[in-house]
Amino acid sequence: MHVDRPDPFGFDNLDLAWLRNKQGAKWHRHPGTLAAWIADMDFAPAPVVAAALQRFLDDRELGYPDWRTPVAGTPICELWVERCVRRYGWQPDPHRSREFCDVMQAVEAVLHVATEPGDGVVLFTPSYPPLRKAIDENGRRLVAHEVVDGGWNLDALDQRLVTEPARVIILCHPHNPTGHVFRDDELQHIAAIADRHDLVIISDEIHADLTYAPLVHRPMAHFAPERTVTVQSASKAFNIAGLRYAIAHVGPQSVFDRLEALPGHLLGAVSVPAAVATYAAWTEGDEWLAAVVVHLDRNRMLLADLLRDALPDVGYIPPQATYLAWLDCRALGLDDAVEVFRSRGVSLSAGPDFGEGGHGFVRLNFATSEHVLREVIARMAGTD
Repeated sequence: MHVDRPDPFGFDNLDLAWLRNKQGAKWHRHPGTLAAWIADMDFAPAPVVAAALQRFLDDRELGYPDWRTPVAGTPICELWVERCVRRYGWQPDPHRSREFCDVMQAVEAVLHVATEPGDGVVLFTPSYPPLRKAIDENGRRLVAHEVVDGGWNLDALDQRLVTEPARVIILCHPHNPTGHVFRDDELQHIAAIADRHDLVIISDEIHADLTYAPLVHRPMAHFAPERTVTVQSASKAFNIAGLRYAIAHVGPQSVFDRLEALPGHLLGAVSVPAAVATYAAWTEGDEWLAAVVVHLDRNRMLLADLLRDALPDVGYIPPQATYLAWLDCRALGLDDAVEVFRSRGVSLSAGPDFGEGGHGFVRLNFATSEHVLREVIARMAGTD
């Protein structure tokens, strides 16, 4: 039963017609279904972000920016450092931080300078599909370390690297699709493995702000500062992925030097609207972020109740972070769970796309209103 509660940003007041009219991939790709697949939230951006962009447009200036002048007071790299200190107790060096157009651009740039074709790259699977694609398309060798029933088995990875060497570990932290938040002892273990095997760690921390209490996000760079490239962005937490902005702190000296040596325009530059939106999110968006995390926290627990009642054979462990649910559908005996659920009117992400360990699973995005989430599960169960 729906319970009335404060909803100052309208997270539970989504109009289905408005959602269906969106032109982005999430609602446009599979018309006629409820979209619960790609990792966009259904909510409008934070009002402070929309207002900042509107002020920018009102200035009617879309020419070349003078990057010597901060977008809005403080250079974003310095702002990001202050934010990391405040939220995570970690102080990156602004002089070792640089902007990228998105997280995946940063990941691929580091792979390009830190490895050679054929080098091994460790990836905890199942994992965010573009990470695996980046390894393959750069001609690197995937060292897939499968997460089995929530167990990371880091000792086994350590032993494996003796005979199957690698140059890089890509860490999705918090983990997508499982929503796992790595504990200090796990991060220490990964740091020790990186030391023993001389590995660079690329830590994709795009979901860091979406960690549920009482857990807290701990940057990998706390534990391996000279080995870790940390990549963060406002895109997931503030629902502005289409604007394309990320920032990376480059701990390893060799990686830093090689990135600095790349031709100046090879990686392009971030756009001014992306910088404006990120600045607004990170300076004025705390109230909105806190409210959206509360809403998502309720939804992840509501999802457990809905699945227990409507699809009791589907396995689900509420994620410790993100707004993504990793659903174990193996007991349903379906040849293709995604296609079956799509035939019932719901679009989900296919587990096999996430690599080893994904067969029989689907990923569900619960960053929507309560009534849409209830409708999603009702359709999946065939009770709608």
